[in-house]
Amino acid sequence: KEPKMLVFTRNINESFIISHPDGDVKVTILRAAQSRAKIGVHAKPGIKVVREELLDDSGRISEEATRDYQSRKRERPSMD
Repeated sequence: KEPKMLVFTRNINESFIISHPDGDVKVTILRAAQSRAKIGVHAKPGIKVVREELLDDSGRISEEATRDYQSRKRERPSMD
């Protein structure tokens, strides 16, 4: 049984915090239009943030998603 969902409203550029033992996670609404929202997530490097559709049936990050991430990470130009 899933826990009840907390539902609240945020405006663009407003945030909420998810408290985690390894460090807080800050989620900010960057843009909203029609039925889509663009959000930004600030989390310490050790905290994994993953879109739900990238999880396998057991709730772990799928191998395909991991390979895709590693591939894009290598292709991304350096910010230096």
